[in-house]
Amino acid sequence: MDYIVSSINWNAVAQTLALGIPVFTTIWMVLHFKHKRYAVDAANARDEERHQKVLGELGQLQERLQSVETIVTSKGYDLSEEINKLSRS
Repeated sequence: MDYIVSSINWNAVAQTLALGIPVFTTIWMVLHFKHKRYAVDAANARDEERHQKVLGELGQLQERLQSVETIVTSKGYDLSEEINKLSRS
């Protein structure tokens, strides 16, 4: 056992560690930042899906409102006057 320990070139081990640690740290940081970027991209994709869903719902509500306006005006009501009456009461 003593022979194995004494035959190790500790300078070479120290140099290898001195060079290997920054390389390992750099690789880990790159992978870590890629992982974070993918997480952010996934969150942005979910936000975009929600945005598109809300836009679709707003489009449906706009179509319904236009239908109601058409029905109300076809019956002879002034929509702005009716809204003012409701807001006063």
